[in-house]
Amino acid sequence: LMIARKVANKNGWKKVSEELTRNIGEELGTQSGGVTHYKMLVKGLADGIDPQLEKKLFSLKPSPATKKFIADMEAAVSTDDVSFALGATYALEASAVPELIIVKNAVNKLFIDVTGKPMQEGTLKNFFIMHLDSWEPGHEEGLRETTDLYLQNPDNFSKGFHAVMKAMDEWWISLADECA
Repeated sequence: LMIARKVANKNGWKKVSEELTRNIGEELGTQSGGVTHYKMLVKGLADGIDPQLEKKLFSLKPSPATKKFIADMEAAVSTDDVSFALGATYALEASAVPELIIVKNAVNKLFIDVTGKPMQEGTLKNFFIMHLDSWEPGHEEGLRETTDLYLQNPDNFSKGFHAVMKAMDEWWISLADECA
């Protein structure tokens, strides 16, 4: 998001830059008492499964599939073609809700397998509720509405969108292979 914001700024897409700043702020805790979304996720997992897990989760390194996905994302949003870069960014925001539903279901299964009961009330459940009901739909809507104010090359926007969806599909397949 920070790279996409730089591209938007460089191209005079002020409202898009402001929206991305808002999104980045939310990820870093402006709507969650200063607690980053990543910390909410890690703390929620540790609190529900094993408090010792928190330190281990914070020290995790990305898998090869995730490293490739991050590199693909950085390449897609770093381009000077603002339409392509924002199409790529929009793909992240537009796919977040369905992706988080999959993750939520996988985490719930993990909880049942490890603790014998589904995710309970608390940080982790709140993490998913806020992302699915408010934060991610707001990110998608805000980026869609602000991008629409500037977009003059919908074909390149579409190419950026599809490039990220392809990278994401490859990432999920590679993650499944890594877990097999």
